[in-house]
Amino acid sequence: NKEKIMEIYLMRHGESHINKEKYSVVTEVSSEEIGFEPDLSERGKAESLLTGQEFKRLGIKFNKIICSPMLRALRSAEFILKGMEEPEMHVDVDPKTFEQGGSSSKKTVKVGDKITYKGLSKAKIEKMFPFARVPADQISDEGWYTKD
Repeated sequence: NKEKIMEIYLMRHGESHINKEKYSVVTEVSSEEIGFEPDLSERGKAESLLTGQEFKRLGIKFNKIICSPMLRALRSAEFILKGMEEPEMHVDVDPKTFEQGGSSSKKTVKVGDKITYKGLSKAKIEKMFPFARVPADQISDEGWYTKD
């Protein structure tokens, strides 16, 4: 009788433009200067694609993928799925997986904080990333950063 073992893989997004420019949570720079929602750099896209290809080479398949609603995390998931050649795989978007205190913010930012940036909306995520399953009760039409 073969025992079933659950394996969990945790991944950080591929290199973003913020990472490329060496910005960090202690960098004094406004979100308007660098964009609060940075996309992946070309290197980050390549890293994510190679990760997916390696998962495929190793025969690793996922029952479920959970992803942050941040653009760089969704873009990483997109390229990982491409590398795995899994066009039918869905990704569950969960705002609770958001890196709190990140995104070049010197203060700790939490979901629901009153800030100008509202994050990607449910409609925008679904349009940009057709593989994404977005919970309506957690991500509003205004953006995911507005829900408590």
